[in-house]
Amino acid sequence: MATTRVSIRLHLAADPTQQAWMTMHVQPRDDQQVRFKAEVADALAADPVSFLNPIPPNQAHIIKTEIMGGIVTAKKHAKMGCTVELVSLGGATGEVRSVSGVPSIAFAVAASLAVLQGLGIEDLRVAPRGGYGWKLESVDVAVLA
Repeated sequence: MATTRVSIRLHLAADPTQQAWMTMHVQPRDDQQVRFKAEVADALAADPVSFLNPIPPNQAHIIKTEIMGGIVTAKKHAKMGCTVELVSLGGATGEVRSVSGVPSIAFAVAASLAVLQGLGIEDLRVAPRGGYGWKLESVDVAVLA
């Protein structure tokens, strides 16, 4: 089964200066299991914008929990298992290039959309959507080996 690299970029509908983005590798599984690999500090370090602003471990834990919630929500909708790896993530509020000011729900929405796109359940390029007040700004998809 092929692994898909999905990059999601969102902005807050009420304040488009608030932005969140992430890149994940998503691979379907034959069973109903979800395997998730994510180190928020490593994902921030991999982002060309947010690497300069690390966050405290407790905030990283909150973001990781939100991402896991988004993955589980997508898995329920997809009715299939998957392996998901967080590659990079970032965010900004206006000129402040840090995830610290971005509501953590944005990362749950981005993770859910990335998994649905990566599993082929939805094609967000054709029918873009968001959730919880967040709008999809862009989605990039690449099929890896």
